[in-house]
Amino acid sequence: MVDPNGPLPPAQVETLHGATVVPMAEDPDQACGVLRADGSFCETSATRLSAGRMTGIPQPPTNASPLPGRHLYAGLGRHHFGHFLVETITRLWALDHQAVPYDGIVVIPKHGIDFNAVMRRRLGAFFDLLSGGLPVHVADTPLKVETLCVPTQGFGHMNWLTGTPEFRNHTRQRLTAQITPEGPEKLYVARTALKDAAQAMDQEDRVVTMMKRAGYTVFHPQDHSLAEQCSRYMAARQIVGPDGSAFHLAPFVLQKGTRVGLIQRRHRQDVFDALVAQIRAFCEAELVTVNPLLPLGQGREPDKPQVFVRQARRGLRDSGFL
Repeated sequence: MVDPNGPLPPAQVETLHGATVVPMAEDPDQACGVLRADGSFCETSATRLSAGRMTGIPQPPTNASPLPGRHLYAGLGRHHFGHFLVETITRLWALDHQAVPYDGIVVIPKHGIDFNAVMRRRLGAFFDLLSGGLPVHVADTPLKVETLCVPTQGFGHMNWLTGTPEFRNHTRQRLTAQITPEGPEKLYVARTALKDAAQAMDQEDRVVTMMKRAGYTVFHPQDHSLAEQCSRYMAARQIVGPDGSAFHLAPFVLQKGTRVGLIQRRHRQDVFDALVAQIRAFCEAELVTVNPLLPLGQGREPDKPQVFVRQARRGLRDSGFL
């Protein structure tokens, strides 16, 4: 089994005939994946989850519906935007590395979600940009696939955020070839309108006011399609905001020389450092990090970090963003 705490596996594709795609079980191991025709588990089909976990090994199903043709195994279908990026699109790089065309793509939905509805409402158009619009077969019941190509993950959580060269090239080339830059040159990516208050940055309203005065357009990415978000990020020459899922997407399309001011909003240094590593690996941006967090101390809760706005202002001013 792939070590989720080790490096990304090298880019490889295993081609299987008569393989069975098994949906996710409702158990702590979240077992799912691909069984070869002889019943053995294809370890490459396991998906890295958060917290250094891998999906478990599934039990053979009693029956499976036939799926004729040649298909790419994409892995796990997630509805959460950040997890969609680091778990669902991670194997599409293989579309650029097979001489024989595919008839479709197979995705295993996370149990308990209607992934077809997720694709229709929010994520399908972006997935199509990366996949060329191939039909997507959602394996919510077992499928026996005539020919199934199972690639290694090219991207993932934490230390896998840097991606393989194959994933980085595929993602950047497909998106930048199809999306036109449109939007302001100075962009502040805000978290103030997120529904969950726990996801916001402390005192971000004050930071937003400061950025508006400096000529930045405040952008709420959740109000726009992923293609529109990419268009804004491509157009920006200066982009500032708190760390989060938006800065997993932006490096896919940021242009060379774009200045990025990334504000640390949580006392989770490993998570922040992994995001910094992703930005540096994917694009030739000029990255500046700003840590305005008050140190942990008496009366300060680790899960509710407090921001010293004056320190944020100083860091952004000294690095030329204000």
